[in-house]
Amino acid sequence: MKLYRASEIRELDARAIAAGTPGLDLMSRACRELAEELQFFAGKGPHSVRIYCGPGNNGGDGLGLGLILQRAGWRVQCRVAVHRDQIRGDALGMLEWAEAEQVPIDYCLNEEGWRRSCRLQPPVDWVVDALLGTGSRGAPEGNLAVALQVLQQERALKVAVDIPSGLHADTGLPFDERQVLRADLCLSLGAPKRGFSLPASATYTGCLSILELGFSEEELGRSGTGRWQMLSLQEAMRLLPVLPADAHKGERGRVSLLGGSHGMSGALVLSGRAALASGAGLVTLQVQARQQLHLDAAWAELMVGDRGEHLPVQARLFGPGMRPTRAAQAELELELKWDDAPVLLDAGALRVLAGLPGWMLDLSQPRLLTPHAGEMADLLGWELTHVLSEPDRALEEAQARSGGSVLLKGPRSRMAMSDGSRWVNPSGNPGMASAGSGDVLSGILLALMGQGLSAPEALRLGCWVHGRAGDLASLHQGRHAMSAESILNHLPQVWQHLGK
Repeated sequence: MKLYRASEIRELDARAIAAGTPGLDLMSRACRELAEELQFFAGKGPHSVRIYCGPGNNGGDGLGLGLILQRAGWRVQCRVAVHRDQIRGDALGMLEWAEAEQVPIDYCLNEEGWRRSCRLQPPVDWVVDALLGTGSRGAPEGNLAVALQVLQQERALKVAVDIPSGLHADTGLPFDERQVLRADLCLSLGAPKRGFSLPASATYTGCLSILELGFSEEELGRSGTGRWQMLSLQEAMRLLPVLPADAHKGERGRVSLLGGSHGMSGALVLSGRAALASGAGLVTLQVQARQQLHLDAAWAELMVGDRGEHLPVQARLFGPGMRPTRAAQAELELELKWDDAPVLLDAGALRVLAGLPGWMLDLSQPRLLTPHAGEMADLLGWELTHVLSEPDRALEEAQARSGGSVLLKGPRSRMAMSDGSRWVNPSGNPGMASAGSGDVLSGILLALMGQGLSAPEALRLGCWVHGRAGDLASLHQGRHAMSAESILNHLPQVWQHLGK
């Protein structure tokens, strides 16, 4: 989806209502999406939640979310930061539904009200920020500021409805650094906000998910800012490869991985396992002879072959665990002359590629490059500081030279596709900055290309899935304890949810 300014998103809502969709129906749709997504991240219950609600539609979304979660068996408490008489429109309709089903609601109208409400309060698993939405034009004030301070002090995972209170939707920065929520998870409604494309916004949104509300392509196409896009949950679902009922392992994606070296064979194994966990039917690790016996026993489903053998496959990966030696350079130069399958170049292969004078020449097979900032600097011959200060320019340069699709890994990873589109990945978190995380991503991308997705399709879906698995790991075990294994272990949940 394209990126939208806050005013454009409000226009989308207004046009949908003018076209005949009642505002309360639109809010109900938002509440259902919020509840389903929060239940996905929460996992199996029982769970408890405290929801902080403001006076506007964001507060109405919070009340509707509480209603649906209570129906699902959650222990729910809603705290409303304004007097009941101040709630109007669709939010009032949602409040009346919540009252009819006896959702517990407290009205906290001043500091004493908040202190009274907080005395002996039971601990909860999640707290939800539904205080202010994209309509706010400044930092929270008065009782809403007190509400946000109380919410911040809760010892629970924090979820923002649509946007963290106090964050500017168009810039991705706080109105006031002292009055802004730092969420663990942000569930953004309707379309991605323009400010979310900036890496600094991740400090406040935490793990980010974009949820569509059923706006038509025609409506979405009337507005939107620039050429950058973000993948929504629903778009990811539509990209998921369909597995035929009569498929056999050879049709699910034959892929090969060339790399590994002494002391670094684990990188290749991680990529291979990720490919298996992402639907590839036959996965072969191509390594040096002395590594074969060791790797044969490492993972039963992975096949092991010679590095010099050219296998008939649907996609190839070069690089995990590869050292940039002269032998590797000659090997890669030879392999790139084949044009029978898409090629993914990562890690050590990028360092090797940087030493080949003709690497920028376009090849006939689709090519996908996935450098981090240091590898991008090597490829372009730039200083690292230059890449970090001008990431978009570096990305454009690498895409133009390679003729393929290029991913620049990092916070809010950015992609320049061979089809001309430009994407920012919304998912992921700092806990994924761990050895082997990139190898897991390479395996996911390889599997998707092996199953027939184009390089641009594989890149935007694979990055999203990789980040979402990392987000699950982050919310369930904490960022400090994460490893590449954590991401691998959560891939099945992501794939299962996408296939529903």
